Amino acid sequence: MSPVSLSGRRRWSDCVIEAKGAGVRQEWSPEELLANWTLVDGDWDLVANKSGATRLGFGLLLKFFELEGRFPDVLEEVPPAAVEYVADLVKVPATDFAKYTLVGRTAEYHRKQIREALGFRPSTVADEKALTGWLAVEVCPVELRAPPAGPAGAGWPSSTTPPASAWCPSSPRRSASRPRPSAGRGRCGTSCPGR
Repeated sequence: MSPVSLSGRRRWSDCVIEAKGAGVRQEWSPEELLANWTLVDGDWDLVANKSGATRLGFGLLLKFFELEGRFPDVLEEVPPAAVEYVADLVKVPATDFAKYTLVGRTAEYHRKQIREALGFRPSTVADEKALTGWLAVEVCPVELRAPPAGPAGAGWPSSTTPPASAWCPSSPRRSASRPRPSAGRGRCGTSCPGR
């Protein structure tokens, strides 16, 4: 059951976590915490000049980013067991994490420091275009297009039926009860006799 606030309504952060799907695991064994949430040599260099809630928040953002490849949208995405564990490592009370904010200049600077330390940067429009080009060449090199439309059956293998856009009103299967329109172009875009 989802937690509710004192007013009886669900908290926004719970809705965000639920909307994202599974997200980061909330249950961690002591061995998993040790393997995934421990600050190592380079991490300590990054948190060295920080104190209090900032130190704890930065450490948790760093490890969260390493695990998920993204930053949390709300503080509640960070597993409580990880908050307790990292708080013990950085010698800051775990309750101080509630004082850390994910918006504002400090949080932006922390995200920038973490990206730089781990060799990431925010994506740009140029990155999106490059990715689109790479996907087109490497992942989907064959463009799937329907063969040119023509009168029913023309140029189509006998085992397939042409798409509806290839229907020509003057096809041989035309009902005798329907009058033939004057000459012109059919729905298929080709000249149809008798149209």
